[in-house]
Amino acid sequence: VWGLAAAVGLSALLAASRLAYDGLRIAGAAVLVWFGVRALWHARRGAPAAALVAEDGGAGGAVSSWRCYRLGLVTNFANPKAGVFAVSFLPQFVPQGWPVPVALAGFSVLWALIDLVWYAVVVWLVGA
Repeated sequence: VWGLAAAVGLSALLAASRLAYDGLRIAGAAVLVWFGVRALWHARRGAPAAALVAEDGGAGGAVSSWRCYRLGLVTNFANPKAGVFAVSFLPQFVPQGWPVPVALAGFSVLWALIDLVWYAVVVWLVGA
């Protein structure tokens, strides 16, 4: 998503506007504080770790993959470093003469596929 935001210029705003960057940085910090407070609250109450990500009414406290995906998405959106990376790193590889938004969209898809493979291996190893 950040790579596609770079393609349409939204993450360029983060690099150019101190106010926008600080706003996103503060919102990201608030999300992380919320996750931490919630984890401490559940730990204090003696709730299992799965209760942090289990959907309400889940069968036996089962962790929902959709819930985990949404939490990861919120964490990623609240990470301005990914936006700055997308706007500063990816554009330098656009071949001369290519349309920048198209090339950046392609790089974003490639970036997502590489991350998917990497994290699938990490999850598989941790699960083993």
